[in-house]
Amino acid sequence: MTRSDAYKRILAIGLLALRDRAPRFNSSRLVEIEAEHLHNIPSLIDEDNLQRHLYYFNKERPAYITSLNELAIPEYSDNVLRMYLAPWEDLLKNLEDSARDDSPNDEEVEQVAP
Repeated sequence: MTRSDAYKRILAIGLLALRDRAPRFNSSRLVEIEAEHLHNIPSLIDEDNLQRHLYYFNKERPAYITSLNELAIPEYSDNVLRMYLAPWEDLLKNLEDSARDDSPNDEEVEQVAP
């Protein structure tokens, strides 16, 4: 899976979660967390700047996970985080390959496990 394919999958999962899962919990904060996670994803599709991808993976993704965990709706977060796991793993592999190819001294990629 390409980096762009992984982002498209993340976007699809998130939008479906917003449409199908989030309304069950009647939480505007949940919607806000999911939207915050997704709002930069379209601009990452076909983006060449590796640093932007590393920032998403190492900063935005963990912030999203932390926010979900703090919200404490495990019926939502456990399921949705599990759905994101496959594209995050594909993204991790792609970023590790890209970082290794571009410059071995660049920022390292953090592990994918939520």
